[in-house]
Amino acid sequence: MLTVLIVIHLMIVIAMVGVVLLQKSEGGGLVSSTSGFLTGRGTANVLTRTTAFLAMLRQSLSPAPWRRKTVR
Repeated sequence: MLTVLIVIHLMIVIAMVGVVLLQKSEGGGLVSSTSGFLTGRGTANVLTRTTAFLAMLRQSLSPAPWRRKTVR
């Protein structure tokens, strides 16, 4: 069970890194093309919300709760 949670956690972290790299920063992001179905504000809103959602998922699956010891 712990292995499954760690694998899910790693997949979320990798997805989050990818989404952050796609976001446009002051110097431009990896998605700087204006042609496509999402441009300008739409892309920024989707990427920002996706980043926030992935961050909440990552935080909820953080390893701290897994290390609780059970009392017998």
